[in-house]
Amino acid sequence: MGWNPGGRRQIEFDGIPLGRRSYVRHPSGPTPSVIATVETVLFVKRGHIPADDQVQTMTAPHLELWQVRQEDGLLILPLHRHGGLTVSLMRYRPGAAAIVDRPPGGTETLVLEGTMLDERSAYPSGSWIRNPPGSLHQPYSVEGCLLYCQTGHLPIL
Repeated sequence: MGWNPGGRRQIEFDGIPLGRRSYVRHPSGPTPSVIATVETVLFVKRGHIPADDQVQTMTAPHLELWQVRQEDGLLILPLHRHGGLTVSLMRYRPGAAAIVDRPPGGTETLVLEGTMLDERSAYPSGSWIRNPPGSLHQPYSVEGCLLYCQTGHLPIL
C-alpha cells in the first residue's frame, strides 16, 4: 500500500501516478518499479497472499467510494476481499466508536492518521496493532483517525 499524505502525485507505481492515500495490491509477477519525487511513506506487506488470490488492485480512495458503516461516524472503504480476508480503510470521525467486534481470523490495523484507542491503550499514527482470532476489541477515537485494516487472515490456534 502506498501512502502519500502530501496529496500531490509524487509517487509512481510501474509508471502509473498515484494520488494521496492510494492503495496498490500486487500479488505476483516481477517486482514493480516504484518512484517517489518527494518524501513518501510506503507501507509494504509481503508474503501473505494465498496462491489462489491473485487479484491485482490499484485505487485511490475518492470520497464517493466511502460507505457509512455506522451512523455515528464510522466510514469504510473496502479495498479487497477473498474468502474470509477483508482489507479496508476505516475513517473514525471525532468521537466515533465501533461496535464491539470479535472477528474470526483476527485483525491487523495500521493507524495512518490520528489516534485510535481501545480497552488496552492509545495508538498514535504509525502504530501497528495485531488482535488474534477470538480476541475482544472495541476501538474508538476521540480526535478521529484513519486506519488500514486487514481481518480474517490470522490462523486460529
